[in-house]
Amino acid sequence: YNGSSITGMLLRRSGSFILGAGIEAGYNYTGFNLLFPLRTGVTVAGKENLSVSTNLDLMPGLILGRPASYFLLAAEMSAEVSWKISRRLALSLSVGPRYTLSPGYGAAVSPLGLLDLTVGISAVVRR
Repeated sequence: YNGSSITGMLLRRSGSFILGAGIEAGYNYTGFNLLFPLRTGVTVAGKENLSVSTNLDLMPGLILGRPASYFLLAAEMSAEVSWKISRRLALSLSVGPRYTLSPGYGAAVSPLGLLDLTVGISAVVRR
């Protein structure tokens, strides 16, 4: 089972705490997925240009399949390393497990729940 997705997220940092919300569109063996991630996290270590954080995402959404769409709920826990390139730009690498649950979809095509290992590469643009 593999796939890929693209996510747009607005993040708000207050001290070492992180809050965010966004939208994720992806494609995998089940077809197209549309998720709405809600993130909470904390920066656990950091230096001038390098920081390490841990994040927890709760993602309700839909599997846009045929003949019908199915409700989807995923939870992901990730560790993220960010490298600050300039005052406005940082690059990040994240890795962690994601558990996906879809009761209706499980009855139609696949297992009720899936456990995946996700790897993410992202660019963070600050205002």
